[in-house]
Amino acid sequence: MAQLCFIGGMQWGYECKGKIIDFFSGNFDLAAKYGHGHDSRHNCQINGKHYVYSMLPLATVRGIESLILPSSFVELNVLINEAGSMPGIKFTVDERCCVVMDYHIQIDAERRMIHMKPKFNSKDDGIGPAFESFQSGDYISVGDLLNRESLKIKYETNLEKYCPYLASMGSGFFRVASLKENMRKSIEEYLKKGEILRKHIGTTNGIIKRALLEDKDIIFEGSYGTLLDPLFGLNPDRTHSSTMAVKALECAGLPPQKMHKIGVTKAYMSRNAVSPFPTKIDDIEILKRIIQQGDEQNSDPWVPKEREVGWLDFVLFNFADSLNQYDEIALTKLDALAGLNEIKICIAYRDGNGRFINEIDSMGQLIGAEPVYETFEGFPKIENIHRFKDLHPNARKLVDRISDLTNDRLSLISIGIFLGSAFPEVFFIT
Repeated sequence: MAQLCFIGGMQWGYECKGKIIDFFSGNFDLAAKYGHGHDSRHNCQINGKHYVYSMLPLATVRGIESLILPSSFVELNVLINEAGSMPGIKFTVDERCCVVMDYHIQIDAERRMIHMKPKFNSKDDGIGPAFESFQSGDYISVGDLLNRESLKIKYETNLEKYCPYLASMGSGFFRVASLKENMRKSIEEYLKKGEILRKHIGTTNGIIKRALLEDKDIIFEGSYGTLLDPLFGLNPDRTHSSTMAVKALECAGLPPQKMHKIGVTKAYMSRNAVSPFPTKIDDIEILKRIIQQGDEQNSDPWVPKEREVGWLDFVLFNFADSLNQYDEIALTKLDALAGLNEIKICIAYRDGNGRFINEIDSMGQLIGAEPVYETFEGFPKIENIHRFKDLHPNARKLVDRISDLTNDRLSLISIGIFLGSAFPEVFFIT
């Protein structure tokens, strides 16, 4: 019987999902990514080469047939470049996916100049405005790129709609003039990109249903962390599409059914945005060590260079788990905690009345929450470790306690990071 497997992050992203996806992907016949844009990067290292895929599923690197499901937001240049980096790869982008258009990027840039912050968690990349187009139903789909008349009508109609809005914002007047002046040229460029992708454009739900009839196994790559979910996420700047496992089935065109789910969590917490974060670490020396060893650096110029870092929070863990009900848990970046004198895990919060809180259901409950910690002795640098039993005793104690708190669902540990790592290793707990 065909197996469906979902791998997704349990935090705000940056959980090293890419390594876990790559670790398992060789066991599957088909890979699918959904609800993402070109800001959703998955990474892996194969034979010393570093791969970064934003649009395509990371499993494509292994030669597995791959799908970009509906509800994804396609940046054509990124997709074409990724496809061109590995000639001969087999992938299909669903014709219903929304295309990130030039006017979306213009709107994003103008908002940035006015507000100095993005809307819909967008980053001058057009994803936020593209999401607005998608929600209002006036978006240009990937399938429209294959139909000159359809593309022309929609493009002209959208310019009429968005140009007055752009013109009302500062330098937007000049952006409007540029868009209108280059309209014919832009349409031709989009049609050319459609031709480049023509053989890869189709309906993915049909491919998935045929694969299931043939007992093929499918892996779904979760794009963003659970805590960024637009409905249930614990972050003011949430992402545009659902991050939960159940969304994978919806985008695949499948009814609710059994799916094996693997949640990925770091041995600590990190995030970009500034908002309630109960376990945030204030000790500068500890912060510096974890940031350096965990490579918690941002490449985006519109957010702080270094991410905020905190101790592993099992109240938030339980929240993410309640939304997805994971079958297995993968623990990553354990080695980023090496060299610390002591390591903490948050097992509950204490509210203003001194009551203990083990579960939450809204962001408001994070405000003023006082973490209740368990403390563990630190362990030395992790080197040349390929089995759980070879870890330092203090590291094993920490992992054993984390396993207890996950109800013994912790199944594997990932050591090492992608950038500059001499020792990227994944091993099962036995």
